[in-house]
Amino acid sequence: MFLVTPLPIREHANEEGISLLSKTLRVSKSRIEIVIGHNARNKLIPVETLTEPAVHNRIKIELSES
Repeated sequence: MFLVTPLPIREHANEEGISLLSKTLRVSKSRIEIVIGHNARNKLIPVETLTEPAVHNRIKIELSES
């Protein structure tokens, strides 16, 4: 789980979440898109070019380094 601090006003929280995922997963922001949950707390965010296990692995690595 990632905590994004901006309030969900005018997509700021979504933009911040995409930026965080982009840095964490080391992929371009253009490869990340919110497809479900733009205005919800829970979201579906597929990442182009990465498989689900690769996403989990990169997040695990990031969490272990912090």
